[in-house]
Formats: sequence, C-alpha cells, structure tokens
Amino acid sequence: MTKPAKLKKSLIASFWDGIFASCMVGLTNDYIAPYALALKANTSQIGVLSALPNLAASLAQLKTADLTEKLKSRKKIINIFVFSHALAGIPIILCHICLKLISLIF
Repeated sequence: MTKPAKLKKSLIASFWDGIFASCMVGLTNDYIAPYALALKANTSQIGVLSALPNLAASLAQLKTADLTEKLKSRKKIINIFVFSHALAGIPIILCHICLKLISLIF
C-alpha cells in the first residue's frame, strides 16, 4: 500500500472513530445525572458519578504505554478498553432493576 493510500485510510478510520466516540459520549454522559436523580441519588453521589469516567480515563492513560509494550499491539488494547466500556453499562442497567426488586420485597 502506498503512503498516500495508507494516509487516506488512516484519516477515514480516524473520522469514523471520532463519530462513534462522539455518539458514545452524547448517549452516556448526558444521561447519567438524570438517571441517578431518578434513582434518588444525592448531589455528592452524582458528583462522583460524573467525575469517575474522566478520572478512570486519566488513570488508564498512565499505564497504556506499559500495556502497549507488553501486548505489542495497540489494536488489542483498544479492543480491551472498548469491551470493558461496554461491560460497564451492564451494572448501571442492573442498578435500576435491583432497586425495583428491592422495593417489591420491602
């Protein structure tokens, strides 16, 4: 593959990555606080919930270079973090279901 073709392919991939990252942020970050309010969270809990994703991302960046050297592949690292991000939504959904079950029991 020639250098201009490789550059064009990389730019297209970067463009699509930006679109999907923007969708992910828009669909998750903007609705976490209202969801927490619906679950009757107080202001300090909402503050922690809002700050936690940025803190986790910053801390993950500290070890990403070491992880890249260990796994020898950036693609593997990206897949690991994307999968873990997708799994992080499951406890959030289950929280609402568990609260409904608890209210039915008590």
